[in-house]
Amino acid sequence: MTTTARRRRADPAAPGLPVTSAAAPGSPSLGPADGGLQPDGHVVVSRDKAFGRVIGTVPATLPDEVQAVVDRAVAAWPAWAATSLAERLARIGRVRGLVLERIPDLARLATLETGKTIVEAVPMEMAVVADTCAWLEGHAERHLRVIDPGTPQRVMLLGRTHRIHLDPYGVLAVIAPWNYPLAVASGPILFGLAAGNAVVYKPSSHTPLLGQAFRDLLVDAGIPADLVGVVHGGAAVGEALIGARGIEKIFFTGSEPIGRRVMALAAAAPEFPKPVVLELGGKDAMIVLHDADLDRAAAGAAWAGFGHAGQTCGSIKRIYVDQRVADDFERLLAARARDLVPGDPMDPRTQLGAVANAESRDVVV
Repeated sequence: MTTTARRRRADPAAPGLPVTSAAAPGSPSLGPADGGLQPDGHVVVSRDKAFGRVIGTVPATLPDEVQAVVDRAVAAWPAWAATSLAERLARIGRVRGLVLERIPDLARLATLETGKTIVEAVPMEMAVVADTCAWLEGHAERHLRVIDPGTPQRVMLLGRTHRIHLDPYGVLAVIAPWNYPLAVASGPILFGLAAGNAVVYKPSSHTPLLGQAFRDLLVDAGIPADLVGVVHGGAAVGEALIGARGIEKIFFTGSEPIGRRVMALAAAAPEFPKPVVLELGGKDAMIVLHDADLDRAAAGAAWAGFGHAGQTCGSIKRIYVDQRVADDFERLLAARARDLVPGDPMDPRTQLGAVANAESRDVVV
């Protein structure tokens, strides 16, 4: 017996969700803000988060243009799925090489568009992408091979053979956050491509230049251009992508209220609910026991709490300290905080970068 791990694929002729599905009264739209999307809806403007200067623009995708991008990915997907795993991984190896080669340009864009320091940008963005590529090159073959479930199933099936074959979904939608635009988006994009899928990628409208640069890098590495579509815009574009015909799975990183909206839109797909992967932040706590090395604990709390100016889903948001050492720990942590050097994120001496916008300020302050 052969089990094929796939979901029922939608009929390409079936209608998608409305392009601008209206949110229920009081519910959030798809996106914390439209970022640099201009009022006319035709241009996304990118600004230096530290000083507010315009650093570039990209053409916005209109909501009714999203389906065409998905259609091109659908058309490109079968040939990619038929490409050998070895060849797909070879191209992902080229992605790794280009990321390392382009670190100066990518780090500059990451620093300008997110406000994280240039020292943080390299390990928190480019290194994560390179490590993901390296992991796939070394381990994807083992995880994507035909699975033999083993003895219990053989006994149950009375000598019949049982194998599990893993098939790609088709076209994935990846809706990325602004705070870690490469580190977060590259995971589902690269894993999806390695497994034989196509991807349509929506960068945050706060980080359009870095999103476009990563998509162009993928194409330069030999990934077919139509296989990795990119759409730019605000909430309406995100909702159009979720509802588009041919999107088979959705990856979203963002807030919990908007994650609920994504889940509702995916569940409303006409032919079959679309599976979703949601990463919706956290309420991360640190515990300091009485026998802890307080200097190390304070250093760790400062790093985890003030990295990227606190604009990180995994940052420390509360600390529980044994009363016997609470005063000493508080003194050490306060000293660490006072010693942080704020300034221009492009200056390698800066330790505390920019808070990206008023919305982030209201969350982290």
